[in-house]
Amino acid sequence: MSDILVKQLNNSCLIVLYTAGAGAQALNHFTLHPGSSKYALESSSFYAKGSLEILLNRNIEKYVTEQVAEDMALKALIRSHEILSQENNIDKFNTTLGIGITAAIRSVNERQGKHHAFISLNYGIKKYTYYLDLVKYVRTREEEDQFISDILFKLIIRHSSQQQQDEEQELVDKIEILENATIILKIKESIMNQNLIKSLQNQTGILNSILINANQYQLNPIIQDAIILSGSFNPIHTGHIELAKMAQTLLGLPNVYYELSIKNADKQDITIQDVEKRIELMKKYNLNIILSNIAFFKDKNVFLKNGAFAIGIDTYKRLVDVKYYNNSIQERDLSLFLFLQNNNKIIVAPRYNEITQKLETLNDYEIPKIFEKNVIELKEFRNDISSTKIRQNEGN
Repeated sequence: MSDILVKQLNNSCLIVLYTAGAGAQALNHFTLHPGSSKYALESSSFYAKGSLEILLNRNIEKYVTEQVAEDMALKALIRSHEILSQENNIDKFNTTLGIGITAAIRSVNERQGKHHAFISLNYGIKKYTYYLDLVKYVRTREEEDQFISDILFKLIIRHSSQQQQDEEQELVDKIEILENATIILKIKESIMNQNLIKSLQNQTGILNSILINANQYQLNPIIQDAIILSGSFNPIHTGHIELAKMAQTLLGLPNVYYELSIKNADKQDITIQDVEKRIELMKKYNLNIILSNIAFFKDKNVFLKNGAFAIGIDTYKRLVDVKYYNNSIQERDLSLFLFLQNNNKIIVAPRYNEITQKLETLNDYEIPKIFEKNVIELKEFRNDISSTKIRQNEGN
């Protein structure tokens, strides 16, 4: 089947394939034919339970489940972005496909449970998950593995090629007719932007951030030499943009990014619908957007090096408040030390507090000694536009 992939895909899809329990022949044929470099980035088998747990960074109770296959596919998709970043082929991020297969098939000893498999194909903007329920004792182990491998290649062709819808349906019909000893059921299909946002919401530790700019996206990006402005952006306004630009000018850094977290330390999580609305509004300003699930500011170092976070004084207040560090000064200072390790600075903007009727600045709050050289105040910045007031004026 991989010879068909060579002919059909033609650089339209770059694939990382992860298997567990079955798919050995898919791995074998993945790079068997000349020209497979058109689509093949990496393929691996995680046969032992411990090996799969290391990949997904968690304990696994059940090996063959929908969630495991989908997490493997997401991990594979993230890996494809890491590979392309290493090769400086960032323009190809949108052409990548992560595949996860987890299966239980015929073995030396008679298996008590089902012979079955889950196959998940994650394109980032779309995800498809299939369940295969194999009728027991119809095939040898090798034949079951071959069957799963053949179905995988047919699904790749179906979802990645430029075939018309009727041709795609005909292909699936043929699978079901020719292999009438097996039930094939598509159990899930997710579409943009819901697939990526749901992956962030799952909190499995696999995906922590998505970079969105123009029509491109990148999973778990590492941003360097840039200003990042974090906020809920509900909605984004000129005050946000002015703060980011002033911080950029101060440090002379080439890029600015706006990080929207779906998680918040003090508020409810943002719904998928609200996330989509805020992203669309931010896109109107032609901004580089980072969508993350990192609730605490102290943890945002994960995606920035050699740069700076631009924040308001209200966010700085939370950053140094020990209540977010189990009321431990030592734990807080150790966390802040990570900013120093990544060579990141904090740019703080003063803000007028309507409750206290005064302008709040760094003089009103502690600057931990370990951190004092990395905190800079934008004393000349004054823009007291409030997202809350904007929403109130709009009647929301």
